[in-house]
Amino acid sequence: MTEPAIAVPSGFTREQLLECVDRELRLRERVYPRWVSLGRMSHSKAEDEKALMGAVRAVLAQLPPTPEMQPGLFPSPSAPLGGRGPRRA
Repeated sequence: MTEPAIAVPSGFTREQLLECVDRELRLRERVYPRWVSLGRMSHSKAEDEKALMGAVRAVLAQLPPTPEMQPGLFPSPSAPLGGRGPRRA
């Protein structure tokens, strides 16, 4: 039996969410040491924040991959519904 897909309310795929979290982790690794040295953030707060984002990534990584849509299964958003033009009375 396969697990049901978990719908992400944002409409983004699991892969997009993981890429975003990875970018944020890289940013924090680069920026937080400078903030600590400037006194904008304590070392323990910086470590906690990086650990929290790492935990978010771990949770997202446990979600099943987002299934790919089959091309042509659904009309493109710009295509008229039903293949017809506007109704005439």
